[in-house]
Amino acid sequence: MTDVHEPRLDGAAPLVLVIDDAEDLRVLVAELLETHGFRVMSAKNGFEGVKVAVESKPDVILMDLGMPGMDGLETARLLKKQPVTSAIPIVAFTGQNVADDLPRIRACGFAELIVKSHDPEQLLATLGRLVPR
Repeated sequence: MTDVHEPRLDGAAPLVLVIDDAEDLRVLVAELLETHGFRVMSAKNGFEGVKVAVESKPDVILMDLGMPGMDGLETARLLKKQPVTSAIPIVAFTGQNVADDLPRIRACGFAELIVKSHDPEQLLATLGRLVPR
């Protein structure tokens, strides 16, 4: 159930939208991704994330599940309902133990799941699979 975008026709680096309420994590992930050739935008919550996604149409969205206000599951459902964002792959990026919730996470529209404490190489490999360059 992995969504994959076609390579960009404009030659630009893939755009990743990071949606997470933890500013330090957004900065750290942005630095990692930019070092590896991605362009990065960020949003601090689900409401802002939906707005940025609709306006910027990223190639992939990396999203926390446990955000205040509108959590990642609700945000993903909303993004998948909108025609302009429905085909964008969404990666759940969480520190929570969600193994038992994987079917529910997938049902909300997430293509992949990455636990935040894992090696950054897993994140890069997952994004590389979802967004061909």
